[in-house]
Amino acid sequence: MLLPRLVVLAGAALPLAAPCLAGPKAYAASTRCDYGVRLPGMPPPAVFTITNRGDAPLVLRPQPCCGLSVTGSETPIPPGGERRLLISAAHPLADGLFRKTVRVLTNDPGAPEIQLELTAVVKSPIQLFPGDELTFPLSAESIDPQIVLLRCNDEAELRVTSIRTSAPYMHCKEVAPELALGGLNPQRFGI
Repeated sequence: MLLPRLVVLAGAALPLAAPCLAGPKAYAASTRCDYGVRLPGMPPPAVFTITNRGDAPLVLRPQPCCGLSVTGSETPIPPGGERRLLISAAHPLADGLFRKTVRVLTNDPGAPEIQLELTAVVKSPIQLFPGDELTFPLSAESIDPQIVLLRCNDEAELRVTSIRTSAPYMHCKEVAPELALGGLNPQRFGI
């Protein structure tokens, strides 16, 4: 006859969850500063806020590129703290598309790099064609006329109210666009 046996298993109690490793956790609410359409010149500094959502100090090591400087990363961010990074341009923005990316290296194993992007479309209110300087030979008996085209990039209409020169031997006058463009290629000037 078989007798029932009672078997008792003895063992250590296992925890339900393994403990998490301590460490920093970088978080950036925004990683892009879009200046939009703006005039040429120095842009204001871009401000990015980096938060440490971890439980160890977060170290930021910015890698700025081509004429940008970064301040605000000099000391680690304590757990639960935040830091404002200011990115400044060293040179004025010129006409055209402006796009720069600043890499910020961190000691966060989950986000070892944060990329912060700055963008703008830079437009002068007025463009001069063929350029903003004209040169004339001073020794010639007769000087061929030179044409300067003005293009207004603003939505409002540009009105030329007078044309003057500071040199008494030079004379300026306004001519109708169709007369000025008679022998010129309008596409060259974006018209």
